[in-house]
Amino acid sequence: MKAFFDTKYLELAEIFRNYQDKSVYQLLITVDPAHQTSYDEARKN
Repeated sequence: MKAFFDTKYLELAEIFRNYQDKSVYQLLITVDPAHQTSYDEARKN
């Protein structure tokens, strides 16, 4: 799973950028805390 998130975290952050429910980012942070900064930035934009 780590290899998946290491290669796809930017794509996931971009996919959910315009998603109405921003709580999806909290779920991503829970399962992939190594990329929290990227998810936080995407959630703010």
